[in-house]
Amino acid sequence: MLGESNFNKISIGDLVSWTDLGRSRRKRRGLVLQKWVSTDLMSSDERKIAMLKVVDSFDNKIVNIYAINAKIESKSTT
Repeated sequence: MLGESNFNKISIGDLVSWTDLGRSRRKRRGLVLQKWVSTDLMSSDERKIAMLKVVDSFDNKIVNIYAINAKIESKSTT
């Protein structure tokens, strides 16, 4: 599975950072709300991809990011 090692380290409630893949390439931060595994329906082997649903601290929007792009900034203490 793509991003499996990060997916296993990250928990719901963790503060993570990631780089936006758009033109700005700025570092984003947010809290993890949900973790799930997506399958690539276009390929014949149905590759699994680890995903995170995160609330962006910059604009409070909920975004889906690849777990492989996430870096843990702070672990949840509860």
